[in-house]
Amino acid sequence: MSAAVRRAASRPRRDEGFTLVELLVTMAIGTIVLLAILGASDVLGRTTNASSRLTNAQEMARRSVRVMTNDLRQASTASAGATTPLVQLSRSQLVVATVLDSSSGPQNGWVVYCVDGSGNLLRGTRTATPYAAPGSCGTGSGWSFGRMVGGGVTTAPTLFTYTADAAYTANGCPQQAPTTGTPNPAPCLPAPEQVRSVGLRIAVTDGSRTVVTRAAVSLRNAIAQ
Repeated sequence: MSAAVRRAASRPRRDEGFTLVELLVTMAIGTIVLLAILGASDVLGRTTNASSRLTNAQEMARRSVRVMTNDLRQASTASAGATTPLVQLSRSQLVVATVLDSSSGPQNGWVVYCVDGSGNLLRGTRTATPYAAPGSCGTGSGWSFGRMVGGGVTTAPTLFTYTADAAYTANGCPQQAPTTGTPNPAPCLPAPEQVRSVGLRIAVTDGSRTVVTRAAVSLRNAIAQ
């Protein structure tokens, strides 16, 4: 056996594998990567949930507009005690005399729309006679309320706008329709019998983004003056 072979055979063999330092460094890097992935997943999950809630609220707003449009198109003075299709109005609440569906068939009654303190868009109905005005949003003897949009509605002060006869004035100022320059004109409210159309504006927010659904409805059964 040669001297080189004897020297190689006499050397101790090196153990294969990672040192403790290498294992600690690898574990630290793996932990950092895992935390980054979990953080990104959490952000993505919150964003997805927020978008889903906003989309659902927008769809509820669209359905609500369709219901409100139908009620307003059927507004009439058929209900006992109603002298105009619109019974009471403001920028944040509207009471309409209309036809309501029931288990016994269509019947005359009243509908109110409003936004409560929690941002819920509510629809209240009353079929009992005689007429009694609703109280604050969601209250009123003989009124039954249901939620149309659950939370996030921010347009209570500008939920409704009204177009009336051009010559009509109220509260010392002319009635103004919204324009591009003045989307929210001063609340110069006409008398209910002077209204010819109603504008609807439902804005829903998730805290950072807002979507707006609009519509305008002409009153088919408005009383000519």
